[in-house]
Amino acid sequence: MGKTDYRTEQFTISEERMRFTVVSQRPEYSAEEKETVKADIERQLFTVFSKYV
Repeated sequence: MGKTDYRTEQFTISEERMRFTVVSQRPEYSAEEKETVKADIERQLFTVFSKYV
């Protein structure tokens, strides 16, 4: 795995006199890493759901 870039999002939540600024950072993966993770999740879901069939 190489260096992981992060996507940063910032937004504000206001409610009456309260005001919050939320900063969210999520990893941004390459297309190859996304496919690997997707395949792994599908394999895990298949294992879980196959128990109920």
